[in-house]
Amino acid sequence: MYRALCTCLFLFAAGCTSSPAATSTLPACVVAHPVPAGSSPSSEALVQQGKCQTDKGSGCTASLFISQDAAVCVATGAGLAAGIAPRQVQIVYHYGDKVVYWQVRNTLHDDGHGAMDGEGVAVHATTAAVGGKYGWGQIP
Repeated sequence: MYRALCTCLFLFAAGCTSSPAATSTLPACVVAHPVPAGSSPSSEALVQQGKCQTDKGSGCTASLFISQDAAVCVATGAGLAAGIAPRQVQIVYHYGDKVVYWQVRNTLHDDGHGAMDGEGVAVHATTAAVGGKYGWGQIP
């Protein structure tokens, strides 16, 4: 089992920054990576929609969420490097911000024995705005 070494979720923890300069890439990313026509929200998107609605958050409608590929595009435009392994992407509800984010993270270092770290970007699921950047790490 791993324990967190340094986890900075979204922009409120130490070391997190937002990136307003990345907003110029947002419309292009959403246009270039649309949600497929006629598709239904994923079961995980619906779970996050439910959390958002129960908590009286904003932008909760899963059918209006940007695509996962658009979120990766936005994160890349915000400066998230490719890393040494495939990026990990998940959709999560953030209780503090009361919004749903796509969390896109990379792996920058892996010692081969379970210790690894990287960076991530939180992308607002409905507006495609960058919610923040963070670092993460784990040790065995």
